[in-house]
Amino acid sequence: MPMTEKDIADQIKVLTSQLGLIKDQCKLLEDELKRLEMEREQIKMKELKEEEEKEVKEHQCQCQCQQLAVDDWRIIHLKENPVDNRINRDWEHYRFLKAENKKLAARLEIIEAGQVADITRMVNEEINYSSEIERLKIALQISESKRGKYIEECKKQIKELKEAFLSLTGCRIEFTSNGYKVSFLYAENQASDLLLFKMENKELELLENDFSKSLKTFVHRYLVQHDSYPAFIAAITLHLFKKSFNVE
Repeated sequence: MPMTEKDIADQIKVLTSQLGLIKDQCKLLEDELKRLEMEREQIKMKELKEEEEKEVKEHQCQCQCQQLAVDDWRIIHLKENPVDNRINRDWEHYRFLKAENKKLAARLEIIEAGQVADITRMVNEEINYSSEIERLKIALQISESKRGKYIEECKKQIKELKEAFLSLTGCRIEFTSNGYKVSFLYAENQASDLLLFKMENKELELLENDFSKSLKTFVHRYLVQHDSYPAFIAAITLHLFKKSFNVE
């Protein structure tokens, strides 16, 4: 059974709602990526700072050694040299930061590639939505295409119906901002020889204009006496036909 316009509209609403949820979840993923990138930059900066401190300390050690040699100081070797211990601790911290930086870089690459293993549950769920987003986009495009074709077909049928109605009845009915406009095939002036109606409390009412003023006899006979709009419109159509073709 072909889908109706309401079915298509409902489906579009559902797809749009789902797409909105997925976009929100993707936004969370983007925030997570930004946070990881910031952590990565912070670790890089800290790593550079540690490297600079290490170089400064090595330079200071060299200067101290040179000074001791110049002053002919006797060097005493300690089993637990404080300078060596500090340098070793700095190297261990440097290696730790470097390993953490590699881990973050790997996590970012995995997230960007969409190949999530065991990063976090949220990241895993977000990445799984990427294919769902594409599927929904395609489904939405198909629905919009079907809806567009349906609307065009409806417009075509409405146009054909109006043309058939004009040919069969000799009048044309159109919507206005507050009611209806009826024009006539055999009217002498199509722009001014027309009737205006409005719906008031589920009752159709004829609005006064120059053309309706010229039809007081028809108004009294068919609307006042018999309350028949079909007879009123038919009588006017016949009147205009006779007037147009000089028929008695």
